[in-house]
Amino acid sequence: MYCSLTFLLRGRCSVDFIESTPNVEAFSSTPSQILLTGDLIIHASPGPSETCRIVAYSSNSSTRTTLTSRHFNFPTSVIALTLNHSPTSMIDSTDNHDNANLRVVAFYSNGAFSILSIPPACPSQSIETHHLAPTPGHGRPPGNPFFHAAYHHPLLVTVSEAYRLTIWRIPIIGDPPVPVRTLKSFTTFPPSSLSLSAARGGGYKLIITHCTPVFPAHYLPAVLEVTLSARLDIISSRTSNPLGVAMTWLDQEDMDLRIKEWSHKMSGVISCESDGKFVVMASANALQVC
Repeated sequence: MYCSLTFLLRGRCSVDFIESTPNVEAFSSTPSQILLTGDLIIHASPGPSETCRIVAYSSNSSTRTTLTSRHFNFPTSVIALTLNHSPTSMIDSTDNHDNANLRVVAFYSNGAFSILSIPPACPSQSIETHHLAPTPGHGRPPGNPFFHAAYHHPLLVTVSEAYRLTIWRIPIIGDPPVPVRTLKSFTTFPPSSLSLSAARGGGYKLIITHCTPVFPAHYLPAVLEVTLSARLDIISSRTSNPLGVAMTWLDQEDMDLRIKEWSHKMSGVISCESDGKFVVMASANALQVC
């Protein structure tokens, strides 16, 4: 069962309880994937299966619609769902896509991913506009799926389990996604979050919030900001690290600041999220906002 909150004026909200897909195991090693998009709740059931279904629930009518049902030759699960965050005015009408439709990317545990076009008023008319088959390459070897992504059409950024970051260009309907470049870091560790937006003057700004190791066996949050051109070339990048200590002498004020930051270190980090301004980092028994 899932809970949908609708926020009203004066701080009030209404609560709707929606039954989950039947015949789903109560306990699964793969967590459920859920997106909230206005009146629609998009959900992929947990647990590996040869048929992966993604459904949409309407909080207004309590109806359930199957958006896609993709069959694989061996048990597969949906491990991530990502919503397009580009405004409709930035979507190229030449790709025959209805600008009012939602775009959702579904990532599968075998390394494949699909892009769905969903009419909010009539989810039953959803179509699959793009699909990348689970073949080697494209920023990951076989068995190394994408577990995190950010989508700002026509730009898609994915992170694989081997922690390779791949930049994709999404072409017109019918053509497969095009990998533009793949990046690898030796100082960036999961968990992480991605924030992708349009930059002033054209291009895009990608913010990667991640964990960086500190002594003795802990982590602190760090932020990498990458600026991309409209052609998806990397223009600049800069890193914000709370312990970015220069190789020089420090006065007492600087030393006190570094010691204070170091005291915020955490072990066993399970989540690191950001809205582009604040960073929330959580472990099994602690939570901090930076």
